[in-house]
Amino acid sequence: MVQASPNFDATLQGPAWALSSIYAQITYAALQTRIATATDGYLDLISNDFFGTSLPRLTNEPDGDFRARILANLFVKDRRARTCRRSSRLSPAHAGHL
Repeated sequence: MVQASPNFDATLQGPAWALSSIYAQITYAALQTRIATATDGYLDLISNDFFGTSLPRLTNEPDGDFRARILANLFVKDRRARTCRRSSRLSPAHAGHL
């Protein structure tokens, strides 16, 4: 039969809780380093880093939708160029003129 030893348990539980909290923070921080896994205000920071103030989060926009907009605009230099490319795909007759 195992005897209860509250002092020994408390001595182990204190550092274990602290180390567990540190590990949770490290894991959360690691997730914020990629667009695919970033959440909350970190997506706003990513958008600001890549696009400045031209691609803000919409009011009450969920992380998934905002992430999709960031990824959709990531490799587009100019929105007008994106529109031209899109219209050339829709209208093959004009594709040679671009």
